[in-house]
Amino acid sequence: MKKGFTFLEAVLALSILSIIVVIGSGSLFANRRIQTELDSNVSVISDMLRRAQNNAITGEGFVAWGVHFDNGSEDFYQMFSGADWTDGTRHEQFTLASGLVFEVPTEGANAEILFDLRSGKRISATDNIIIRSSVKPDLKKTISVSGEGKVSSD
Repeated sequence: MKKGFTFLEAVLALSILSIIVVIGSGSLFANRRIQTELDSNVSVISDMLRRAQNNAITGEGFVAWGVHFDNGSEDFYQMFSGADWTDGTRHEQFTLASGLVFEVPTEGANAEILFDLRSGKRISATDNIIIRSSVKPDLKKTISVSGEGKVSSD
């Protein structure tokens, strides 16, 4: 009696192993894509907050500057100058990438992070924004702005 595998058994085992690897790697690549989109959006928002603060410190337009966050049917964020987004001058606007949503502000709400003219300190009540994946809610990032105006993310 021969010991070992027949050619057909070996091909069948390799085929099953290949299917398992393909299924597993598809999930891995999807998670990596979501994480990359999340990191990219956090970077853009952090940069926008820093630019708004810089504009306030340098006295651009002799007004305060801030960023408005809107968690509505289409989550977006927009830089503005003036006392608030409603009455101020609106500047560049971006929409969150597909598959990402704001957790803070909550659904249907909006928030503003506003920087004081000259000092650059945060003068709004909102001090953090949370963005998460709509597909994998455990994938999320927080952008925080201290009272002194330091922008950071986790």
